[in-house]
Amino acid sequence: MAVLEASGLTLSFGPTPALGGVSLAVGVGETVAVMGPSGSGKSTLLHCLAGLRRPDSGEVQLGGEPFSNLSDRSRSDVRLRRLGVVFQFAELLPELTMVENVSLPAWIDGNARDASRKSAEGLLDRFGIAHLADRHPGEVSGGERQRAAVARALVHEPALVLADEPTGALDSVNGQLVLDALMDQARVQGAAVVLVTHEARLASLCDREVLMRDGRIVEPVAALR
Repeated sequence: MAVLEASGLTLSFGPTPALGGVSLAVGVGETVAVMGPSGSGKSTLLHCLAGLRRPDSGEVQLGGEPFSNLSDRSRSDVRLRRLGVVFQFAELLPELTMVENVSLPAWIDGNARDASRKSAEGLLDRFGIAHLADRHPGEVSGGERQRAAVARALVHEPALVLADEPTGALDSVNGQLVLDALMDQARVQGAAVVLVTHEARLASLCDREVLMRDGRIVEPVAALR
């Protein structure tokens, strides 16, 4: 059974079509890169897969269970507990410290606060920002916030990770740290991982590549190796 299955997703913003019948399935431990020019619908697709937007038609299922057609509150609950989402601009909560931001999903998922913080500290250390644990997002750089956002997405070991340009704000060294962690989540933890990226090198490391244009998948979903 697919971890994620989207079928026939359509979405328009007023008269402007954003998605034109997109279907995609991702299995256990599989990594998929979604590529395409700006405005092709990549981020819109990711938002629908994450339950942040409800498609006009079509459906998203997680583990064979309905997701996109749930109420807003139910989608939010599922997203917090079962998904790891990396936004393009980090989207950390400014009133929380870095370690509090990272540990929040694990705590919401039912882990004790101390255990959640310990897991968060381990990921911050892995990404080279452990010394910033008690700083607030406004006190650190954009690249440091992005690494914390990836740590937040992984801290509760979700079955599905959705990441929008997760290395876009990072240099090559820190980008590799993030990429290694995302790949480990798939190959060690068995998570399905979907990455929106402009980076051909990153896409080449994934199991499959999806090319989008004008809100549609324009090339078959084909294995890269």
